[in-house]
Amino acid sequence: MGSVTMNGEPTGAMPVASFASDQRRAGYVRAMRQLEAGREPGKTVRTYVSVPGGIRDRKGWPWRLKEIRKSLPQDIRLSRFPTIFGEYSDGQRDYDRDWSEYFAGLDGLILVGYRSRSGPLRVRLGPLARRELLAVVPTGRPVFVHAWEKGLVPLVDCEPVKVDIEKEGRERLNLTIPPAWSPQTDTLQAALAALTPMPALDETGQVPASRQPLRMSAISAGLDFGRTHVRRQVQDI
Repeated sequence: MGSVTMNGEPTGAMPVASFASDQRRAGYVRAMRQLEAGREPGKTVRTYVSVPGGIRDRKGWPWRLKEIRKSLPQDIRLSRFPTIFGEYSDGQRDYDRDWSEYFAGLDGLILVGYRSRSGPLRVRLGPLARRELLAVVPTGRPVFVHAWEKGLVPLVDCEPVKVDIEKEGRERLNLTIPPAWSPQTDTLQAALAALTPMPALDETGQVPASRQPLRMSAISAGLDFGRTHVRRQVQDI
């Protein structure tokens, strides 16, 4: 067997910029443009940050959350578990029910997990985060993974691998981020555009010219591929 790099790739191989095919990435971009085109003027855009308590309790978490905010379009409402659901220590609340009601109004999801200590850049999600992900992916809304080294990375560019912990009997999910992924990628730009709030109508009742929606032909072009993309992602996770 030949040698491999620290990222797990064969020596001499071109660094991977995305684990999705060109066709799948192009379809994702079209689907995001469809969401952007359908954004309602003046409506609040809500994004949820899924983060385990072990990371949320670290001293550096407020700074990391600030960096996440800076990476997103302005005027997005960012929510986290404690601010939405409080704590479940009293045992009187049904998280599954509360989450199903809450995520229906979400526009996007950001996943924060534990970083692998060696090898490829990999983020591990626990059973709860995986359940949250499985709820949001079928809606076709933007989903990102956050890593210190890369910032916000669209889920579509990552490689998901399910991991079953036998002693607990609950599946976790490892998301490998491409070593050559760049924030200039079209998938990230399209996903961020899909989350950008649409300004309220001006005094003439029109959307400002700088944010005119796409033509319907552009929306239709991405619709079928967007559905295929969603089905594939649900199968992968």
